[in-house]
Amino acid sequence: MLSYLTCIIFSWVNISKMRLMSGLRKKYIAYKYKRDDLNIIEAIPIDRFNAIIQKCISEGWEIRPEYYEIERLEQAWAGKLRKGHSTLHCSWSSETYGAINGPRPIIQSLGNEHDLQSSSLPS
Repeated sequence: MLSYLTCIIFSWVNISKMRLMSGLRKKYIAYKYKRDDLNIIEAIPIDRFNAIIQKCISEGWEIRPEYYEIERLEQAWAGKLRKGHSTLHCSWSSETYGAINGPRPIIQSLGNEHDLQSSSLPS
């Protein structure tokens, strides 16, 4: 009986620690986005994601690692677009679709151009 109670207590403590860490992580991300004046566009469909990346490259943004147009939903990719002192973090996965985050004015402009909603925090 004692070992069963001990197991339950340890399980509860571990769950509490995980919730605490998750909460702290969310608070840190919120702080970082506010401090650095960042925005994010999430759940970008594959065709729009490809169009945004290609448009940025044609406007002189440098990309790392090299980008090949995503053709299949199963592909995954993550990289950075850089121009001057600005950096956009881009990623694609079949679970979350496309996401681009970076300085608020640039992300809001991209969102308006491509009819996508930007937000001040990731979901």
